[in-house]
Amino acid sequence: MAQYIHLRCLREEGKLKQSELSGLLGIEKASSTRVLDELEKRDLITRNRSQSDRRVVHVDLTDAGLRTIDGAMKSARLAADHASAGFEPDELGHLFAAMDKLLDNLASACCQSR
Repeated sequence: MAQYIHLRCLREEGKLKQSELSGLLGIEKASSTRVLDELEKRDLITRNRSQSDRRVVHVDLTDAGLRTIDGAMKSARLAADHASAGFEPDELGHLFAAMDKLLDNLASACCQSR
């Protein structure tokens, strides 16, 4: 899942600084680095240091990464279509609102326990 969200973010946003990518995803840079290491090994992304500021690393999808995320997003859409079959739009709206509330509750409980 972590690889999917990194690839999807790059698909939607385009080339990003590594710090921007982890910021958009709301995860620590170290956690993102581990995921990006694996994606780079699989030739799904490239990472290049900025010529003007060697501390900055730019991340971009390769052609293989683009094909991979496009296929995964198509599969996710098909699964979502199957899962939502037979629901009325307002039913789905209520379901998503309830799920958002559930996730907010879990997030706040997680933060309070730290």
